[in-house]
Amino acid sequence: MSEAGPKRVLHRTVYDYGRAVRLGPQWVRLRPMPDPRAPEQAYALRVTPTPLSLHWQMDPEGNRVARMVLPAEVERLTLEVSACVPAARNPFDFLLEPSAETMPFTYAPSTAVALARYLVAEPAEPAVQALADEAGPAATVEWLLALTARVRDRLDYIVREEPGVWSPGQTLAEGRGSCRDSAWLLVQALRLRGVAARFVSGYLVQDEGAELHAWAEAYLPGAGWVGVDATSGFLTAEQHIGLAAAPEPGGAAPLEGTVEPGPVHLTTSVQVVAA
Repeated sequence: MSEAGPKRVLHRTVYDYGRAVRLGPQWVRLRPMPDPRAPEQAYALRVTPTPLSLHWQMDPEGNRVARMVLPAEVERLTLEVSACVPAARNPFDFLLEPSAETMPFTYAPSTAVALARYLVAEPAEPAVQALADEAGPAATVEWLLALTARVRDRLDYIVREEPGVWSPGQTLAEGRGSCRDSAWLLVQALRLRGVAARFVSGYLVQDEGAELHAWAEAYLPGAGWVGVDATSGFLTAEQHIGLAAAPEPGGAAPLEGTVEPGPVHLTTSVQVVAA
């Protein structure tokens, strides 16, 4: 990513219902996750129509979530986000506990209890298990990068407009997938090897612009949550702006809530501008 001064991400999402509908409370996950290595950045969220109430809270995963109640009937819902792009940082700027420097490693009992939801793997299809088992004992970071690169090399990247995430078995069988499909495959492969992992949604910022993206994070003792991008095969860095993380992809959805049954037309745009 270019170093030509600070930048901001402008993200606009429009839900057009085509008629007046009733919406229940909505939960918005479009605020950058707290980063212990970076100071709090300027951020703004604008909602149209103006909510009757909007309250920020921290969910059980540590995500910043806005709970909003909208007017009685809504024909169109617009969310506009402005968020700073963080300064450049070294993604390898961490130290592992000596007990976790090589694979396989074991979490301390109290840590394993806290990470229990991130260690539960789906019943593995043979191809997924084989992918997870390809690498033997190795330095942990080297092993993590090798597994991420294997997922990248097995799949052709595609853009899928339809909602949902493919199962890891389907993604491997197809030999292709969206960023969310490859991220979920990587999460499951990590868990099959006893490494706690979670699904992350956010922005990928590049010189030519930005886009919504998904990746995985692995919990490494001493380092905490370390991001790995199965689309690129590398650790995440400043170009990855996490918005929400969860044990399953649905828990990281940008917007969650109830709405009357019926069609909805979704349009979204993400751009990068000078701060």
